[in-house]
Amino acid sequence: MTSIPTEEFKVKMTAFRESLKGLTGEAVAIKNEVAGGAEIAGQNKGEMIANITIAYRHLEDAAMRFGKAIQAADGGDSPLGGPNTPGK
Repeated sequence: MTSIPTEEFKVKMTAFRESLKGLTGEAVAIKNEVAGGAEIAGQNKGEMIANITIAYRHLEDAAMRFGKAIQAADGGDSPLGGPNTPGK
């Protein structure tokens, strides 16, 4: 089994995070569309909005997890630095 070089791994994880940004933007847009529109018979707008919100939060969490994978590949140093970076 071969290992993936750190820089290649970071590039792939960053690309995944960028893809998720696009999805979160689309989720916000559809949530706003649902919230601003009239309720159609048989629809439960509150439930629709709640589930979109939960999906959005999961997408945010996934992006954060890819970031943590990048951090681990870099020896634990956060690419953003900051007070929560181990050893800082």
